[in-house]
Amino acid sequence: TPDLAYTLEFEMSDNKALASLQIVCTELDLDETETLEGTSDTFSKTLNLGAEEKTYNFVFTLTDAAGLVTTAESELIVETSPDFENMFLTNVFTEAELTRDVYGVPMVMDKKGLRQYSIRFYNRTENEEYLFIPDDTTLEPHVYGLSEDGEGMVYGSEKKLVLEKKGYYDISLNIATGEYSVSEYTPEEQDVPQIYATGENLGNNFSSWDVTNPDAILQADADNKYLLSIKLNFKDAESTQFQLATANWAQKWVMNASEVGPTVKWIPTTGTGNNCWPHVTGDWLFEFDYITGLSSLTPAE
Repeated sequence: TPDLAYTLEFEMSDNKALASLQIVCTELDLDETETLEGTSDTFSKTLNLGAEEKTYNFVFTLTDAAGLVTTAESELIVETSPDFENMFLTNVFTEAELTRDVYGVPMVMDKKGLRQYSIRFYNRTENEEYLFIPDDTTLEPHVYGLSEDGEGMVYGSEKKLVLEKKGYYDISLNIATGEYSVSEYTPEEQDVPQIYATGENLGNNFSSWDVTNPDAILQADADNKYLLSIKLNFKDAESTQFQLATANWAQKWVMNASEVGPTVKWIPTTGTGNNCWPHVTGDWLFEFDYITGLSSLTPAE
């Protein structure tokens, strides 16, 4: 990584006359004084900073012609990469594809630490391609993909990670170091109960909060019994809401957030929680992963 060139620039003024400016930065072994004239001036200097993360502490001492002194301190922090609040794993790469959903595309990762993220998810297609993005709606301006040698993940690369097999995977990513790991995951065998989409104004022939209608049961994917889906028809954008439940309400699933958004997951509960208020009308496909809690709401084909 090359050194960072940073231009330090600011304006100064005095109601009488400026005399001198001293700049001290111990991290740069910088201690210099410039002679000034007039009532205003502009300082500009290009600094060659290192490539590593570091904090540079500056002390500015401005003296006027009468000998009055003003001192100011400032920090300049160099980071190898931002610490994004969210990171997403995406297998679609255009803005149109990334914004057609209510939520769930791309898949949200878990934040594990400073610039560190991980995800467990189901890869549905052989040789599927993926990139990492911190904005769920676009690849611009931030995207992370494979380095040329495939040994790391680097900023600005759109070289895609390819997963050859269908199945569950664990992926971890450190955007500060570029280190990443990919491993296959086999869920512990378990029975999946019949799960109903239940709520208000779901359309079709669904009654409100019904957990007996067979048409409201989520159906299993042909290749993965833990991947469930149902087509829903929302009649009213303001009053439609739903959650997931088994018969007799023995088990429920609710959102981990009060509002629908890109970081939503569904969590099991026997109490109350956040229902999904999609705020859209029309036909939508709801998909839910029983293992990971990941889900999506996308236009029904």
